[in-house]
Amino acid sequence: MSADEFADIARRWGGFMHHVVRSALAIRTQDGTWALQFGFIAFSAEEIPAAALSVETKSILAVREATALGDTARAAVESVLSDPCSIEIGGQVLQLPAPGYQPLRTYHALHPPRLPGPQRLPSMTVTRQGTSSTVPALPSLLALDLELRAHHKPYDGVSELLVELGNPFSAQEMGNTALPRIEIVIAPPARITRGDINDGELVVDVISSPKIDRHKLGLGLKCFQAKATQVQHVSFTGAVESQSTSPLPTITFRQSLPEVGLVQNFLTYDGEFLGSWWSRDQSITFSARAALHKAVDRDNALVARFFDDRNAFEEHVLVLLSLLGLDCLYYGSIAELKDGPDILALSNQGHLYVIECTTGDINSRGKLRRLYERTNGIRAALTNSAYRPGEILAVMMTSSPRSETLHCLDELANYKIAIVCHEDIEVLLAQIEAPPTADRLFAAVVAAIPTAQIHQSPTASNFP
Repeated sequence: MSADEFADIARRWGGFMHHVVRSALAIRTQDGTWALQFGFIAFSAEEIPAAALSVETKSILAVREATALGDTARAAVESVLSDPCSIEIGGQVLQLPAPGYQPLRTYHALHPPRLPGPQRLPSMTVTRQGTSSTVPALPSLLALDLELRAHHKPYDGVSELLVELGNPFSAQEMGNTALPRIEIVIAPPARITRGDINDGELVVDVISSPKIDRHKLGLGLKCFQAKATQVQHVSFTGAVESQSTSPLPTITFRQSLPEVGLVQNFLTYDGEFLGSWWSRDQSITFSARAALHKAVDRDNALVARFFDDRNAFEEHVLVLLSLLGLDCLYYGSIAELKDGPDILALSNQGHLYVIECTTGDINSRGKLRRLYERTNGIRAALTNSAYRPGEILAVMMTSSPRSETLHCLDELANYKIAIVCHEDIEVLLAQIEAPPTADRLFAAVVAAIPTAQIHQSPTASNFP
């Protein structure tokens, strides 16, 4: 994918944008100038509440600001496209290092790898690659952490500051060997906010920019019938209603779908994919396990309150995995087996998942290293077994959002551990009624293992 493709879609969607958010982190060099580390520019068709942030220490400048665009939206997009190697923020213009460097632009057609989700969020990452003896040395990450802890408004290190900035970057990527970069994203002009099936009728709500041509909005449906073996791929043919809701208008799609229990909705605008959403009929199930579960959980409490009780997270994960068709062994509360994993889960295709569950820091007290060693121990113990699984994968499941795991991407990549975050679990919870096949689930878990290369980390959209 090329930068020209990003520029094309940014120009077509630019007039619909309502706000732009800019954030950046720069480090002061020995000559007293600011060296940009990360810049982030996000255009949104929705109104974004002001969340201004400005932190300046001896060595750190961190700024985040949201600006309403109004009639200047197209001009703001064009300005960024004409000079993607700099960011104007906090009254300053911060630039990627120029001497001896060449700009490299990478287009992500769906969304930035570090900002995954069902909504499309096209982005372009700009770096400057090359070598230059003029680039000054930067302070160590430890020195920067200490400065922030001593600040009059203290932060517990660069990692916490990056999370508050909204930057999808890891503190471990900073330093003289990292590539400074600017990431530019543009949101779609419309997105699905609700989708339900009740009494055989599909109802999908879409909020949209008031400037769009509503006749260009389209909805495609992937329908799962409880008593059929084949999936139906159809276009929306129902009624469309418009409401002048605040702050953005709502468009409601209604279509009769008798005996359909699950639908994946695909939203488009003028032939461009914008995002997807799953809609379910809670009274219909495709799974014998789900039917048994509903006999106990009539109010759908497991899904509705899955993350509410931190102390019950392991048990909730265990039930979810079972509902997805995996055979599970649970060791989390057995004191005599405290050196084992929380859960072993085996698919009917011979995929074994060695799973740890956590509600806090995923690497607290060396959790990732311990999971790595436990997985290797299980793999070695099963080497000569007649029941040796075809594949064995280590998986860390956390109730935390992806943004709180970014500081561990290097360790996850080194240990080849899949990370399944809050967003991923929500996607899996939507699949209880019609679980993915064992092979599709395995492919999604493999894709959730971060790689060592910058900009290649797991995304929630990998899960079926």
